[in-house]
Amino acid sequence: MKISFDFENITGPIRAMHAVGQPPHPDLEGSCMHYLSEAHIPYSRLHDFGGMYGGGVYVDIPNIFRDFDADENDPSSYDFAFTDVLIKHLVEQNCMPIYRLGITIENYPWIKAYRLDPPKDFGKWARVCEHIIRHYNEGWANGFRYGIVYWEIWNEPDCFLPDFTYNCMWTGTSEQYYEMYEIAAKHLKKCFGDSIKVGGPACCGFWDVAANPKKYGMPFEAEDVKTPQKHREFFADFALGFLDYVQKTDSPLDFFSHH
Repeated sequence: MKISFDFENITGPIRAMHAVGQPPHPDLEGSCMHYLSEAHIPYSRLHDFGGMYGGGVYVDIPNIFRDFDADENDPSSYDFAFTDVLIKHLVEQNCMPIYRLGITIENYPWIKAYRLDPPKDFGKWARVCEHIIRHYNEGWANGFRYGIVYWEIWNEPDCFLPDFTYNCMWTGTSEQYYEMYEIAAKHLKKCFGDSIKVGGPACCGFWDVAANPKKYGMPFEAEDVKTPQKHREFFADFALGFLDYVQKTDSPLDFFSHH
């Protein structure tokens, strides 16, 4: 492959590619957030923010909508307090959130899993997500008009341990995640249209493609991948199954995220 550049043809700035994960937020005063603007960081993804289980107060759906049996249309059912502070500090540094709608990883599910089960009502879960977006983009529930664009549905629902005894992010089946994604993505795009981008699934990656490129029709040499074959094949099957499901159900997918 030959790549050439014409330095006489100026087409505009290169798109920023240096977004980060969790923002530097060790205190509620935002004393370290200035590093984001100094480095011109455009986005910060809010997965696993606030410590184990989201610190109990930040970002995660169960932290904001604490009783799933509550009325999702009632502002008093939501607790935005700490997440409001976090996002305010981000926006002040010209760094926009990539908001992960879901939960923080639970690294010890063999002791006890707290929030890893699929929501018991996918439609209601989608409406909860809707109201979180309305709070930050439309002023709902004494909220804001930040215009947050990127909304990611869950994180690593394929996050099984190598022996497949436990999943640290999702106890449901692959098909249950696909269905939840379809319901949520269609609902959110119906509510907000092109003012937001909806995507996922933040899958664990395509290690099997690196190990077996010819199997997937890829034109590069195989790498020595240490991950057990069964494990990496599951990651690939999950991601490809998700893309197939999205296509068959005509589900919105503004961006595909993977790790």
